[in-house]
Amino acid sequence: MYSGDANSRYPQPAGSKTFLMVDDEQAILDCISLLLEARGHRVHAVGSNVAAMQVMQQLSDEIDCLILDYSMPETNGLQLLNQFRSIGWKNPAILCSSRVLDIRGHPDAQYWPEHVLAKPYGLDRLGNAISIVLGG
Repeated sequence: MYSGDANSRYPQPAGSKTFLMVDDEQAILDCISLLLEARGHRVHAVGSNVAAMQVMQQLSDEIDCLILDYSMPETNGLQLLNQFRSIGWKNPAILCSSRVLDIRGHPDAQYWPEHVLAKPYGLDRLGNAISIVLGG
């Protein structure tokens, strides 16, 4: 998980990806981070949009995929994705939501995520979404 220090990087296993996960529910961050890390991926898990922006500013070139919650206290996930896209980050994003979400015509959908994943989800559905957006 993200330690707050961009210099505390460790080597990634071959074929692994780096994820930025943004969710205001700590249990979800902890569980999904552990599962992805157990499969050799690096996860920067943060609980706020401010922290997510800090990670993106420091590590944008390293983030392969964004996993973000739609419903968060400060800014919703689509608004946060818009902020990342507006600063030039172009890699895939997975938007997670506990409610039915049709982003077509949504006022916050200037930029669309590559995949929308309904909560609750398990590792199998998350793994499928990751395979879809990362092409493998």
